[in-house]
Amino acid sequence: MDLVVGGIADDYTGRLTAVRADITRCPAATDRYGITGAPSCVLLKEGEAVVHGTGSMTITEVRKFLDGHLWAAAAARGRDARHVSSMGAASPETPWG
Repeated sequence: MDLVVGGIADDYTGRLTAVRADITRCPAATDRYGITGAPSCVLLKEGEAVVHGTGSMTITEVRKFLDGHLWAAAAARGRDARHVSSMGAASPETPWG
């Protein structure tokens, strides 16, 4: 997943922050966010898990996973969903704020 996420992280700049954590070295985070295996993907809003993804994913699958949630979050805030449909990933701002 490192190559997949690393390959698309720049596309999400300004909309989310991509963070990699080793589940064996970060047991507190693993417990807090309910991670039961690797690879896993957790989207957070204000420090709380809002959605989980597990298993290996291709670049296309990760994009679909992220876009679906970014699109829904933008629509819930009344923003133009087209703003989030063109991929972006690694900034301190979350799209759900």
